[in-house]
Amino acid sequence: MVTIGDMPYAISLCAEKDLATVLGKETTIQDHDIMYGIKAMKGIAGALKFLHTKLTREVDHVETVYCHFDVKPANILVFSTNGTDLGKWKLIDFGISSISRPETKITATGHRENGRPRITYTVATTPKQMGDNYQAPEVYKQKENEMGRGSDIWSFGCIFVEVLAAKLGTLVDLRKQMDSKNNGRFFQSTCCSKTKSTLNKPLKDWLKKLPRELPQREALLEDCQDIIVKTMQIKRCKRITSEALVRELDELVTRNVFT
Repeated sequence: MVTIGDMPYAISLCAEKDLATVLGKETTIQDHDIMYGIKAMKGIAGALKFLHTKLTREVDHVETVYCHFDVKPANILVFSTNGTDLGKWKLIDFGISSISRPETKITATGHRENGRPRITYTVATTPKQMGDNYQAPEVYKQKENEMGRGSDIWSFGCIFVEVLAAKLGTLVDLRKQMDSKNNGRFFQSTCCSKTKSTLNKPLKDWLKKLPRELPQREALLEDCQDIIVKTMQIKRCKRITSEALVRELDELVTRNVFT
């Protein structure tokens, strides 16, 4: 991190490619064990947990949390390390990120907190609708009062789907089917209402048969299926938190480290 004038800049080594490029060549991921992609996604979940956890600004000691709002493969750099072309993955580009600040309002029925009271956080600025397939329904539809940290969790789920599909050799077909149904987005309007959404039907079908795509790793894919469902709830308040997401991925990796 360096500061030029009043502006801080984060400096990183130059990456050879981004995840969008990697996903564009399915064979790149197919050549690696499925656990490699899962561990890499655990790292991205950790990055979101860091952003979503309360941070204190040094200047005025105000507690803040950050929402990225543009988590997508093109914003994940892939560095070649340890002799592998899939090395480390790093989340970048905070151009439309928003800062949230705590309100004094306490909620006692939050689904994601198991009913425990918590301080709620509000988004200070509204991210632009970029027309990107990975943005959550509430961001795509610009529902400002519904946006928040859970919007990043939805995007994580979309990417997790594509990483697994690329490994299984089904990504190209899945994208084609979603393109034909809803312009490539992971959600679609319900048949009875344009304001309500549901998961894209081809995605639902893919999720349903996911564990059977790799019989020798069926239990592992069942765990992945469960995590994806928890990240891709249409209602933001029902999505898993980044803290819980990291915990579940840690447990998944631990259970499968020797399999």
